[in-house]
Amino acid sequence: MEQVSANAPNLTVAEQLAARGLKIGDRVVVGSVLVGPIPRRKTDPRRRPAVGTIEAVVEDPPGIRIGFDHPIRGTDHCHAAVSELTRVEST
Repeated sequence: MEQVSANAPNLTVAEQLAARGLKIGDRVVVGSVLVGPIPRRKTDPRRRPAVGTIEAVVEDPPGIRIGFDHPIRGTDHCHAAVSELTRVEST
């Protein structure tokens, strides 16, 4: 059986999400959304990506709807690509 990359263009958003081991309800870090003051350098230790919960898979435009616990920059959600998400491990 042939292994397919999670970023293969012929996979739906839902299939890409499943290929990365993620599902609706998982807590994730959204790499493209920052919380608090945004430092200029990417290596600055104060740089903190937002954490939210996967709420829905959206096919048009393709992506994932992430809900935040508290508003970030005036909104309680964002639309992100599967590649921007990293699962938050529960402790």
